[in-house]
Amino acid sequence: MEIKDKIECRYIQIQNLIINNIKTGKWPVYSKIKDEISLSEELGISRGTLRKAIKGLIDKGVLMQIKGKGTFVVSDIIQQPLASRLVSFSEAMKERNLSYDTVVLKKEIIKSDYKTSALLEIEPEETVIFIERLRIVDNLPIIYFKNYIPDLYTKTHRARALHSCKRLSLTQPCYWKSRQIFANCR
Repeated sequence: MEIKDKIECRYIQIQNLIINNIKTGKWPVYSKIKDEISLSEELGISRGTLRKAIKGLIDKGVLMQIKGKGTFVVSDIIQQPLASRLVSFSEAMKERNLSYDTVVLKKEIIKSDYKTSALLEIEPEETVIFIERLRIVDNLPIIYFKNYIPDLYTKTHRARALHSCKRLSLTQPCYWKSRQIFANCR
């Protein structure tokens, strides 16, 4: 793609080029893109322009930078709007034929704070099951979860929640009010 002057901002042209490379499969999802110096030289643009283009695509969730590791493709742009179809992380990975792993960082029974209590519609200081997890795809951390599950259930349900915390099925009755906090690992 030839970078034109003044028809549209150069960084937008670069963003469009990157998006096109992702859509055509030249840069597959979860692949690492070239380093800043190589890519700016290849495109014949300044590193500042490239940084601006990449930052815009990071803000849109298309790319992700990991300090000391590089910049990676995290989205193939073709996504359905959230309101039209809500799928779990597991379902999304299965649809893309990607394998993933879940690392359970912490699991414990704790007292709820005021914010968690309000969101779960329980009294402050009530017992909740707290589970902290990290989802990994191709050895890259993708999502960090903190789950708070009201401990309003029998000891059987509590044992099941703590035992099966790698995969929480929020459709099961015992998980009907779980507060999930998650963030893309960037």
